[in-house]
Amino acid sequence: MSPDDGLLYACGIAHTSSASPTTFTQDRNNNPGRWVPYRNPWGRIRTADTWVKIQLVPSGGMHLKPASIRLLPAAGPTPRSYAFHCDGLTTLAGDPNYAWGAHTQIWNGANGTDPVPRANQLINANYGQLLSNTSVAKVDEDMYWQVRGRNIHASELWDLGSGHVRLMQEMPL
Repeated sequence: MSPDDGLLYACGIAHTSSASPTTFTQDRNNNPGRWVPYRNPWGRIRTADTWVKIQLVPSGGMHLKPASIRLLPAAGPTPRSYAFHCDGLTTLAGDPNYAWGAHTQIWNGANGTDPVPRANQLINANYGQLLSNTSVAKVDEDMYWQVRGRNIHASELWDLGSGHVRLMQEMPL
């Protein structure tokens, strides 16, 4: 990951990087082809062809994509494996009640089924939205955390007030 532009790069040509104090950006600019932008739309699990019981999908303003899911068993329904995704900034599209905030998704649909059947989309919830099989607790805005010797007020962690923690019922593996 480049500290200058925040983008991911992969080695394009086998090489030994330039010695310090040359920065990554300088090395990349001075030696075209050594580093290429990393393009991986489905994440490491999908491209590594790895099948798992619990798939945690990184955030980044996205949502679960059916083609990215790799759950066990590798063929057919996956009733006891789960793909989890949450994003602290964006909501799921199509809900006029929540224009900002966060979302939580937990799916266990058949691998590669697009769209994932509604019955397998176990949790699709925005912000503090109530669901029958979950509970939502608001984080106390007066709570402080010690981070690197500095007190962090809870309201500093969210632009529009304190966030929520979603608790769900136990599910079988």
